Amino acid sequence: LAGDSAQAAAICEAAGTGACYYISPTGSDSNSGAYDAPWKSFANITSYYQDSFKSAGWKAVKAGDYIYVLGGTHNTVVHPGSGTGPQGGGAYIAYFRFGGGTAANPIHLKAYPGTKPIFDGAGTGIDLSQTSGWVVSGIEVRNAAGAGINIGETTNVEIFDMFIHDNASKVVEGNPTGLMINGAGAITVHHCTFQDNMEIPANVFPRGTGTHL
Repeated sequence: LAGDSAQAAAICEAAGTGACYYISPTGSDSNSGAYDAPWKSFANITSYYQDSFKSAGWKAVKAGDYIYVLGGTHNTVVHPGSGTGPQGGGAYIAYFRFGGGTAANPIHLKAYPGTKPIFDGAGTGIDLSQTSGWVVSGIEVRNAAGAGINIGETTNVEIFDMFIHDNASKVVEGNPTGLMINGAGAITVHHCTFQDNMEIPANVFPRGTGTHL
């Protein structure tokens, strides 16, 4: 990161009012989220059950923003909270609900160019629920107890260049699988590899409706 001679200047592909945020396993959530001061987790941009659960540095991601995930293993989870308190609502590495981008101007969640980020463990790797307008690319998602990626009641999402494997190793609520798409539309998945993700039989855990990969 800072001082890395291989990268003279931060890459930021956002245009207009779009912003760029950076997340690194070696970062700190007390940082600004800039390339030379990245966050450690998604805590400062994740969706929360109520405003009081948000951090002092919380930012609302919007159409045209880029969230760059730098190389290394990312395993710090966030909790959106629930009526039981800030630790409720499940565990995720990246969780976004409501808001989002548009088909013409999506939010990008992607590997920083030239790096190989890994989302390792947690209840769910990436969750996009009741939102729209996302492009997710270049990330390896593994060892999630639930779904590697969950897309629910969401539209206009493109997922590509992902390696999703060895997820759903435990019987947990949430229809565990590699990729779960339910109640969603205009979802495009291409150039991804799915390997050794557990699809729990209906007689063990009811799958309900949706597409499981």
